[in-house]
Amino acid sequence: MTPPATALGRRTAWAVAWTAGARVMRAGVQVLYLLVLARMLSPSDFAVVAIALLAHQLVSVICTETVHQALVHDARWLEHDEVTGFWAQVFICGVTALVLVASGGAFASMLRLPDLIWLMPAIAVGAILAAPTAVPAAKLVAEMRFDRLAVIETTATLLSGIAAIVVALFGFGLASFVVFSVGMRLVEAIGLAASARWRPNGRFSLSSARSLAGFALPLLAFRQPNLRPIRLISSSSVGFSARKALVSMALPEGLHSSPRR
Repeated sequence: MTPPATALGRRTAWAVAWTAGARVMRAGVQVLYLLVLARMLSPSDFAVVAIALLAHQLVSVICTETVHQALVHDARWLEHDEVTGFWAQVFICGVTALVLVASGGAFASMLRLPDLIWLMPAIAVGAILAAPTAVPAAKLVAEMRFDRLAVIETTATLLSGIAAIVVALFGFGLASFVVFSVGMRLVEAIGLAASARWRPNGRFSLSSARSLAGFALPLLAFRQPNLRPIRLISSSSVGFSARKALVSMALPEGLHSSPRR
């Protein structure tokens, strides 16, 4: 094995170790938070959290994966058209936030869970915070800085998870989910901006946008969130089914944002 190949192998092994370790730590915090919620929430509140978790996963899939994966897929595109990816991400996250806000009342009425009226718009804030993260995260992946990316994502989960657990223990179970979801996006956005030190500088390119969409749209169709809560939760069965839905979503993927690899 040539020296460059040896160095690449070591770097790859180091990246795998960082990624695995970070996922284990995040999973621990998420399981602990889930256990706290299971003890603190009423059956109807648990149903609300299950739907809120679906919204959280939608933000993860739509706002943190599609543009990011398209940028990583084509390193040459990343070098020349980062600004197009940035504005595409802003547009996607903005539309996602509007959909979440508009759907809160409909879900609240359909499922007879009035707390969704304020909880869905609150989670929409996380979609807005995810808007500037795609390019910085893609640059870290392109540079094989998986250690830095793992530290940022783990720190975001730890801080938001601990804060959410404290809020839940004080009796604000539904508000704790907002703390978890929005807090995670906020810490990730700050960490990625500080680490990558990237700012949008240039013009939007329609041809680059078409190239981005050619990869991102099929990925979006493939990476669908878990829709079990919609099938399991009803106004007549919000207890056991809600808990079953939330547990089925939390394991194995959990409450974390989807890995950017």
